[in-house]
Amino acid sequence: MTYFSGDETNAPETTVECPSCGEINKEGVVACARCGRALLSDEQMKERRAQIEAWKREAERESVEYTTTANLLLDRFTGAGPKKKTFGPISNHRKRIGLACIAAAVIIVVLLGIATGR
Repeated sequence: MTYFSGDETNAPETTVECPSCGEINKEGVVACARCGRALLSDEQMKERRAQIEAWKREAERESVEYTTTANLLLDRFTGAGPKKKTFGPISNHRKRIGLACIAAAVIIVVLLGIATGR
């Protein structure tokens, strides 16, 4: 059974009649709009279930990939991830130079404070 909709294209649409209540439904509708009975054959239902399961697996895989990527980025930016040593231990010589620089900066600040009278 076909009918024409009120569209400008006047394209025919195929319909399916519900075997239980006689409601006219558009083709591709899974359940009757009035009584809810399944309008697909057993083979169509199996294909539909397989397609839905494939979509679920794909969505889960994408979700896991996204979550893994997001976690890696968060770990990288927050420093919460596994620590890698990029530099060797600081030598005593470098520690002494750093301490001397900090001490010199403190002394300069103190001297400037005394010189300005604050």
